[in-house]
Amino acid sequence: MKPTKKVEVIRPPKHIRQKVGATGGIELEEAIKIAEKAIEPFSVAFLERLDPDIAALRKCLAAIKDRPTEATRHRAQMFNAANEIRGLSGTFGYPLATLIADAFCKFLDPRPQLYARDVALAALHIQAILAVFRESVKGDGGNAGAELRELLTLLAKRLKVDDGLER
Repeated sequence: MKPTKKVEVIRPPKHIRQKVGATGGIELEEAIKIAEKAIEPFSVAFLERLDPDIAALRKCLAAIKDRPTEATRHRAQMFNAANEIRGLSGTFGYPLATLIADAFCKFLDPRPQLYARDVALAALHIQAILAVFRESVKGDGGNAGAELRELLTLLAKRLKVDDGLER
């Protein structure tokens, strides 16, 4: 019979204090500064990274304005561009763009088909997103940003009532 190996039982600490020590680590403000410094190199390339998505939104806007009945054909492209913008913008100082793009995605998501009444609101969302980047509106946009979000929300709510969608 072979000799058995001795088994060592490791008992990890159960309490968070035992894991991180009594000091609890660095202060929140310091952690934020470290994180901001870490993403700084990426923020320079952020707008370049969004160029294809912004170009796609411009192209879709022109297409749906010229041919509103063909808006459904551009729905996926609009959604994908807005989804990319919503995912990245807040991290790099454009939370207003994130909020508008999020509202636009939530507007498009339950609509596999876009009707003529949907085109005006879609166009407004796209114009709002483009304006944020054209004017380099960082932060929440202040009073103008709040009014813009409120207007888009009211229009979307009105449309939801008109088309009978339950959400």
